[in-house]
Amino acid sequence: MDRVDEFLGGRLRGRAVPADLRRLVEMQLDGELEGDDRVQPFWEIRVLDPGEVHSLQEQVEPLDSDSFADETRANGRAIARVLAHVAVVVDGFNGDLWGYWLHPDEPAGVGPLIVKLDTEGQFSIEHGASLVEAMIFDWAGEDDVSEIVEYCDRHGIPLAAHSSNELLRVQAVVDPGVLHEKLYKREHPYHRRPAWADEAGAVPDFAPIGARSDDARVARALLLHGFPADIALLISAADVGEGEVCLGSDRCPTQFEFHRENDHAWFLHQIRFYDARNGLPASHDVPFGLDMNETREQCWARLGEPRRRSPHTTNDRWEFGHVSLFVVYGDDGKPRAVRCQPTLG
Repeated sequence: MDRVDEFLGGRLRGRAVPADLRRLVEMQLDGELEGDDRVQPFWEIRVLDPGEVHSLQEQVEPLDSDSFADETRANGRAIARVLAHVAVVVDGFNGDLWGYWLHPDEPAGVGPLIVKLDTEGQFSIEHGASLVEAMIFDWAGEDDVSEIVEYCDRHGIPLAAHSSNELLRVQAVVDPGVLHEKLYKREHPYHRRPAWADEAGAVPDFAPIGARSDDARVARALLLHGFPADIALLISAADVGEGEVCLGSDRCPTQFEFHRENDHAWFLHQIRFYDARNGLPASHDVPFGLDMNETREQCWARLGEPRRRSPHTTNDRWEFGHVSLFVVYGDDGKPRAVRCQPTLG
């Protein structure tokens, strides 16, 4: 076994060592990565030592002051499950974790995609045909990389792309970021019902955001859009263990999204209304008196000045107490989509 294979051990799970990674290991073993001519991001790139665990792979217990300790633990478990599909090889710039995406659903015979886990806990597939390319342009962005290219040439580091527009741009069959979100939801399918939801007058009858699924106000809203008043069976049938269920009406393009509060209760998190689509007439009985056939100017006249409005965008936002109303307009200047959800913050 040569020294590179011995250094990497079983990190690549039987795959051949890519040429750029091989050269990085050689330079690290020979002390070249710490040479006087080094440039960023190579100042902070280090191939993990044999048996070394990256700091972002370690499970961290929540602090005593963490008000979301259960969520923190669930997120840690979800990250660990995603990392089970990653050949972790490099501690990169800013302490990010870098490796190869080895999910079994990715096509065989294709070089593994490059994956990054940043210090904010976000996974991403990075553009580039090699690990070195991905790390360089993740650091440099659109900036000139001529100095880095010269460094790679001097040290024999393979680098096919010399600008960001030359990067190989690929998509994963299973995106690690999407997988992380799905696994987190399954690890912690419970949502905190808004504290204000039980305050008198906090939940409007026509947009009962935060109210539980068996609340009479929710039942009335459901009946207006063709749902049965008791939707327990519908929620149960749609539940896949992620704590979120979206129910669509077959009478009009309206969707009710419910979140799981605990093992026994769900609450209404969001309602979405749309213009005529999929053979269904436009949503009716839209909260706050909105009409899907009125113009943007008529919406302003009815609802007052939006909290956010710009002549350069096609959407507005109003805040009515604890409920936010979002309106997206189509090319005809009329509402294309309307959403009611809790006001952020």
